[in-house]
Amino acid sequence: MKTKILLIALAFAAFARPLRAQMEFKYALDTGLHANDALHERVAFSRVLKVAGVRPLRVHFAATSLGQGSYVRLTSVLDREQQRLDAPTLALWRNVSAWFNGDAVLFELVVAPGDSNVFARVDKLVAPEPIPPKQFEPGPVIETICGDDDRVPSGDNRVGRLLGGGCTGWLIANGAALTAGHCVRGGALPGAFEVNVPPSNANGSPNAAAMVDQFPITVYQWQNAGLGGDWCIFGLGPNNIGERAHQKFGFFRVTDLTPSTSQDVRITGFGIDTEPAGSGPGGINSSSYTQQTAVGDVDSLNSDGDRRYYDYETDTEGATSGSPLIWEQASGWTIGVHTTGACTLVSDNYGTAFAYAPLFNAVNNWPGAGARYLDSAVFPIDPEPSGTLFRPHHTLLDAWNSAPNGATVNIVAAPYPRGAGNTGVVIGQGATKTVRFTAATGPVTIGN
Repeated sequence: MKTKILLIALAFAAFARPLRAQMEFKYALDTGLHANDALHERVAFSRVLKVAGVRPLRVHFAATSLGQGSYVRLTSVLDREQQRLDAPTLALWRNVSAWFNGDAVLFELVVAPGDSNVFARVDKLVAPEPIPPKQFEPGPVIETICGDDDRVPSGDNRVGRLLGGGCTGWLIANGAALTAGHCVRGGALPGAFEVNVPPSNANGSPNAAAMVDQFPITVYQWQNAGLGGDWCIFGLGPNNIGERAHQKFGFFRVTDLTPSTSQDVRITGFGIDTEPAGSGPGGINSSSYTQQTAVGDVDSLNSDGDRRYYDYETDTEGATSGSPLIWEQASGWTIGVHTTGACTLVSDNYGTAFAYAPLFNAVNNWPGAGARYLDSAVFPIDPEPSGTLFRPHHTLLDAWNSAPNGATVNIVAAPYPRGAGNTGVVIGQGATKTVRFTAATGPVTIGN
């Protein structure tokens, strides 16, 4: 056991350190000041932004003033995918655009009637930097494939790619998303949440998802306290047509219960791939940075001080960090976040468990301190409800009765059929308390 613990420490230090996963290219563009006294909007400035041979690209804005109705329109020269960024949308995207395929983007400043002093300044273009195969990394070679590579292509859009962050993220039942804490680089969580990711090029260089399948990362909380203390929770804004990822694609439920030894954990993520060898560095191929999934045994829940982590024999690779740990025998409930590759004869791959108190609290309190939850879905082993996201109440009446005065109950999108506890009662009749019910992940219908 001592040898295994020592190897775990070495593996975490060697493999799960933060990797720079995007390149930045200085690009000076200033549109100058523009106004529009006409009755129709006009294109006041236009230029093609290009970094030859580098793809895909994002545009970073140093400063803008877009008035009441003016906007920047960006169009991929390669596939004509387009994004419109007005003042509120640009703020939501944290002053950087979505990803555009190809090495050139048409930049247009469109000035609305009546707007004046409109301008935009660009200071850099951003591209993803491929994560090197482990044989190109400094330090000892750390295996992340536990024997043969059992990963297969998959298409679960509850799991998305964080291109530019070199990681994977996934949607959970309170409207937030999760990834690994070491995916935060320089105090920022880079990239966007992408689904329906297309194949990469033969050399492993990634291609961006369609504009409708990209969602901006908004606020986030994170911690990178080593093995068992590595996590990040973040919010997502709508896509370019106003759709929300959770409503469109669904989400995972979470549990702090522990699988028994040798039950299975599935990991779905966007890791690199070298089998068969591609034309990229170290043999990276067109499956790299696309979604793949694998299943392996869970060995145990481990402790290191107050940190909690699982070890398992599920195959992973670089850029799988942040993937969900999906409990196969429990209808796909998730038990934690994958963080570390270290598969050897005496150690496994590792991920932070929801049993780790800071992660548990961050998830449960994402909508606000003391958040309470209602979810009609049957959880694994169906533990006694406590009102947390991990052990929610199952009926409207139970949620009402247990909630203190002034509480907010977040209702997880699920069927709430007619029957005891959901219909046929008047909640709050003659009561002296106030409880607010809100839909956490989309519209909810009760009584069907």
